[in-house]
Amino acid sequence: IRRQRQMCIRDSPRLGVELHEEEILNYCRDQIASFKIPRHIIFLSKLPVTSTGKVSKAELREEALNQLHPS
Repeated sequence: IRRQRQMCIRDSPRLGVELHEEEILNYCRDQIASFKIPRHIIFLSKLPVTSTGKVSKAELREEALNQLHPS
């Protein structure tokens, strides 16, 4: 079985700015090729980081899965 990764956009808007999923998708449709448009958009207040300050991809992936497929 071949596993495919799907792109997810992570966004934390500036204070006082509201972004909606549809606005982001419309922007992507105008700017990039259709096969590159993300299927899911997840809003987070901040990225999970490791003790060295790098983004924790494992925690980010886990958070995305929890939001996309709640138990």
